[in-house]
Amino acid sequence: MQKMLVQTFLGLLVMISGFFSAYLYTKSLNNGASPLLLIIAVLLVVLGVRILFRASRSNATALNVAPDKPEDDTSPKVESLAGRLEKNNAIMSEWAKTENTRNRLKMLEMSAAADEKGKKI
Repeated sequence: MQKMLVQTFLGLLVMISGFFSAYLYTKSLNNGASPLLLIIAVLLVVLGVRILFRASRSNATALNVAPDKPEDDTSPKVESLAGRLEKNNAIMSEWAKTENTRNRLKMLEMSAAADEKGKKI
């Protein structure tokens, strides 16, 4: 936590000094200031932003970080072949029921459309 706070204040200080040196550069433009001051200002601002990002991405900011746990051997084992076949058969029967219902509904829609067409003629 202390490292994060130090990096945050350091980042802000470096950014402020970058902005201040940019201000000094613009203030002394009439006197023929060197563009080296502007380059230094840009570098200081970029460095300050980078320090701030690094401080914000540290793990110290996370309050509840769960430690990595190795996998347990108590996890459910792979199902047996018979269990898989039983589950597959249940899914297939459900799908067949759904498909039959869908086919019946299509037939009802087609007969209703044919009745309406017959009434219009």
